[in-house]
Amino acid sequence: LPLPALGKGEYLEYVKPPAPYDPRVVLWQQKLKSLGIDIGKDGVDGKFGKDTQAATKAFQTLANKQRGAIAPITVDGVVGPQTLARAAVVHPA
Repeated sequence: LPLPALGKGEYLEYVKPPAPYDPRVVLWQQKLKSLGIDIGKDGVDGKFGKDTQAATKAFQTLANKQRGAIAPITVDGVVGPQTLARAAVVHPA
């Protein structure tokens, strides 16, 4: 699955409701879902709310447990370069 592209200094992170639609969040939610991570009752909606934040933390925790992980990534629920780099190499079990 394609991953969202972020410009220098850009991040995807929790936005208080009503969170705006962002097509990059759709890509991220689809990646999480493909990994079997629960993204919440709203599913792939393109909004980075509390459910997507929790799912991102779950991904970051999973990625840190992955065999052969080079360096741990921060479990903060924010999608930045570190998380995207790991997402590029984490595949469904």
